[in-house]
Amino acid sequence: MNKIFTLAAMALLMASCGNGNKAEEIKPAPVDPKATAGMAYVDVDTLQARYQFYLDGKARLEQKMEEYQKGISQKENALANLQKSIQQRTQNGQINSQPQYEAELKKYQQQEQAYAQYRAKAEQEMVKLQGEFNQALQDSLDNFLAEYNKVKKFKVIFYKAAAVYADKSMDITAEVAEGLNKRYKK
Repeated sequence: MNKIFTLAAMALLMASCGNGNKAEEIKPAPVDPKATAGMAYVDVDTLQARYQFYLDGKARLEQKMEEYQKGISQKENALANLQKSIQQRTQNGQINSQPQYEAELKKYQQQEQAYAQYRAKAEQEMVKLQGEFNQALQDSLDNFLAEYNKVKKFKVIFYKAAAVYADKSMDITAEVAEGLNKRYKK
């Protein structure tokens, strides 16, 4: 498997795994910027588990990846079958001249080239789709947080993963997930 396609698959797998913790269903009290020195954080793993736009987009990407992988597998199988057929016909004497063998070899090389082109195109498309999804997700979060912070007036909002330690009282993930989902449903 090509490195790019593997990286895209690994990114989807890692994103779908999260941190293994179930998102808490208890809705915490809103975070007061004054009580947290104007700082708050968002837990990305929990947000991914709760944000419907992310869940829908991830499902679409996984479906598309399965389609591409199925197409790649079909082309790989067809290529392997053609190679096996050429070998068997050569051994059975059905391909018994140099021109016949060269014609079969040319046919195999053309199919191999078509397979390589399809695979490269599929890998590029997956990387493109993943990038577009990541950008849309980031834009959605950025735009929401800009509007959200007009009311809340935090000095800084960061990702929990960027902190060595973050007090739970600074967690605005539930509020952000709720707001994002309301906006997404519109």
